[in-house]
Amino acid sequence: MARELTRPATEGDPAGPGAHSDQAEVDSPLLSEALDTLLRWHEDGAQEGREESAAVRDLTEAGRTVALRTARAIRRIREAVSLPLPDLVALAEQALDLDIEIAARVGHPMGHRALDSFHETARAFAADTDAPTLTGFLDWLDAAEEHEDAMSAPEVEPLPGAVQILTVHAAKGLEWDVVAVPGMDEQVFPSYTSAVKDDLRVAETGWMGSTSTFPFPLRADAGDLPPFTVGDLDPAVTDKPFLAEMMSSYKEALGRQSLCEERRLAYVAFTRARHELLLTGSHLSKTASKPRRPSRFLTELQRRDLLLPYADGWVDFDESRPNPLTAPDPGGHLAPRRRRSGGLEQPGPGGWGEDAPMADRVAAVRRARHAAAAQVAAAMSGTGPDEDAPVQVESDDETVRRWRLEAGLLLAERSRALSSGPAVRLPEHLAATRLDDLRADRRQFALDLRRPLPPEPRAAGRLGTVFHDAVAQRLSARGTLFGLGQAGVSDNLGLQDRDRIERWLDTAENLPLLEDYVLAETEIDREITIGATTLRCRMDAVFHRSDEAGWLIIDWKTGRRQVPVDQLSVYVHAWAASQGVPTDSVRAAYVYVDYPGGRVDELTSEGLLSIEQIQAALTVG
Repeated sequence: MARELTRPATEGDPAGPGAHSDQAEVDSPLLSEALDTLLRWHEDGAQEGREESAAVRDLTEAGRTVALRTARAIRRIREAVSLPLPDLVALAEQALDLDIEIAARVGHPMGHRALDSFHETARAFAADTDAPTLTGFLDWLDAAEEHEDAMSAPEVEPLPGAVQILTVHAAKGLEWDVVAVPGMDEQVFPSYTSAVKDDLRVAETGWMGSTSTFPFPLRADAGDLPPFTVGDLDPAVTDKPFLAEMMSSYKEALGRQSLCEERRLAYVAFTRARHELLLTGSHLSKTASKPRRPSRFLTELQRRDLLLPYADGWVDFDESRPNPLTAPDPGGHLAPRRRRSGGLEQPGPGGWGEDAPMADRVAAVRRARHAAAAQVAAAMSGTGPDEDAPVQVESDDETVRRWRLEAGLLLAERSRALSSGPAVRLPEHLAATRLDDLRADRRQFALDLRRPLPPEPRAAGRLGTVFHDAVAQRLSARGTLFGLGQAGVSDNLGLQDRDRIERWLDTAENLPLLEDYVLAETEIDREITIGATTLRCRMDAVFHRSDEAGWLIIDWKTGRRQVPVDQLSVYVHAWAASQGVPTDSVRAAYVYVDYPGGRVDELTSEGLLSIEQIQAALTVG
């Protein structure tokens, strides 16, 4: 598509689109060029006066929409490429609607931290580089990703009661009430690759067998590491048996050094617990048939009677009980089933206990799994259990009992979730503009919190943002609205949009409501805590009477959709509280600048919601 859209049209070219393939390959255009061409066709209406290319015709309506949106974002970034790098990163965030995505993820633990970290990285790069450019920054990011595992994600505080899973290295300096250290087996913790010897000696190749490990003789701390005496030998006078003996001794020295590092890690892991430490190991893991030896760190504690048994405690390996994950099914089929009304199939004469034959126990486990699956399938389909499905009764086998218990808990949890509505906790911080949504439809408000979706980007919304920026800029520069029509707007706007914004600015400039008022603040943030919720207010402009007898809060509206004016009550209470003045000295109004001459919808004293009314709206129930 990129090549077809950007190729110059040549009439009467008998070779057709397949000609000059070698040259086309050399001059392969960027995808961004094709997107820019598509956007220009769309804006100029050129596609209506000429036949569209095959590549454009093949685009679906959704694909065309995405392509145009992407092209506008790329154009917006290109037009601002001369900005300082940190400002360019902030603009890219807006162009990609990342700010909208983050605002929609209410309660997400990461929040804005990742983007803030990226902004900080861009600022650090710009400060540490003589000539910071976008290309240089992107190259630096590529190098960091390739050679330094990219940027680390910001750390997020875990939720209370959460179980954290992390490495011993990451746990350094931290503490928990309860710590569990699994994998207390030889070759796991301590970790090494050589075979386990009877005397637990370890011989490791270390840096000699790994290209990712820096050679010990070249390290700055080589004096604290096993000396590489093999390198001092003269190959011409050293016989092979002596060299093999020296290499074996060096490998054992590397093994001892590795065990020392592992012992230090074990000390770190064990001392992370404030009160309780659980150490666990297993003879078999996954489908292994050969048991592992218990970790030397665990046996050392056992010999000194420093271990308290948990559950069954220390259990020796039973060779008569193979790994249940690889145990064969004699005969390759299930044993005949016997059922009785109201319960699970009955065990055979020998029962299903520890003394039952292995074949019977394996078959019982399989039948229990099928029974549990049948229960889950029946619950999900909304029907009763299958008449042919195995019925259940208490079993002597611990595995069967555990699976039955877990299946029952999962089914009970599912039933409880289906029988109750969605439980959504009101966030501790809430935008004041959401109060009207909460009052209008509490259930829809809860669903929006539970599954937030970003609003669909609209051209009118973008135009409103430009207007608000122009108003704030002009107000901050002059202190009044006089001369606001000269504030100017971005040059990349179309003529029609530019005229529309100029009309809005002219309406604001000549607004009778602002007589006898002077500007105090623009784009000012205030918060007010009502009950357990803190409401955030973003006020477009705040004016002070010339005689200092009162305040006026203005909220600009570029659309014509009416907003309940009592929503401004939160603004009035927040501003009055911040200034230490009564609410009757604060006025507030919506100004709809799209109406000819402007339309003012002012909050009256009768329409002002009291703190009690706002708190009642915020109360869950």
